[in-house]
Amino acid sequence: MCIPGCQEAVRHALSRRGFFKGALAASFGATAVAPEIAGAAPARSFTSVVDLTHTMSPDFPTFFGVPGIEMDKKFDLKKDGFNLYWWRIVEHAGTHLDAPIHFSEAGATAEKISADTL
Repeated sequence: MCIPGCQEAVRHALSRRGFFKGALAASFGATAVAPEIAGAAPARSFTSVVDLTHTMSPDFPTFFGVPGIEMDKKFDLKKDGFNLYWWRIVEHAGTHLDAPIHFSEAGATAEKISADTL
């Protein structure tokens, strides 16, 4: 059993307004002692681009040891007036053609990555 007035005092202390006042005071106190958050990194610029592209060929090394590209010539310049190959490639061979979608369902696909962010 509680003493007279105990339940009323507890009810008042736990009222909605009292709860929000306490939450506000606690959040203010937490932000006052929180470590400073670092600002955004400064923008970078460059003066040249270095092409690191590797030329693909059937003997280019791959993770699985299988050819990373198969080339099937369909049209020939001398015979048809132009060259055309059908390519079959492993996406992880050569200069990478992959994007974050490979490891994350929410990752960006290649066409959504702006070249100026690379």
